[in-house]
Amino acid sequence: MLGPGILTPSYGGLFAGYTFNAIYGWGDPNDPGVTCVYPDSSTPPSSGPTYTSLVLATGGVRAQICDGSAAWAPFFDAVATAVEQTSRIDCTIAIPDPPPEMTFQRDLINVWVDTGGGAERLGKVADASGCGSEGGWYYDDDTNPTVVILCDSTCGALEAAPNESRSVEVQFGCMTIVR
Repeated sequence: MLGPGILTPSYGGLFAGYTFNAIYGWGDPNDPGVTCVYPDSSTPPSSGPTYTSLVLATGGVRAQICDGSAAWAPFFDAVATAVEQTSRIDCTIAIPDPPPEMTFQRDLINVWVDTGGGAERLGKVADASGCGSEGGWYYDDDTNPTVVILCDSTCGALEAAPNESRSVEVQFGCMTIVR
């Protein structure tokens, strides 16, 4: 017995924001009931109407299984492009362990962001309440930090920027700039 489909409300949004991509037996971009045809004139057992619904509902990409190996490269290129276009910036960045024979110094770290207009050094704030519209960054624990957290306004600006021009860089070794 199969459980409810992943788009049903019973999952409480667990799958919200996912993208479904597939290679399957669809044959017509406008009619999910039409099955593609293999070069030998045979057809897959189904056109995959459920797959069509999932691909269209989530903005995924698809390819026709009847195209054989010729479908694979364009399909995976399209998936890679879609991932790149919809990727999100992680606004919580783990502080890596220092190299051997070195120690982490919490007052010698700076964060740079680029939203497309050139890199900008952010000021450190005490915590989330110090962020405001100017943005910045803070530690999860100022005494014993394990992660750098970007302020919501900074994270929002990064996520709104075009993927190819946005970046976050955490630099170690120079006196921290405090806002």
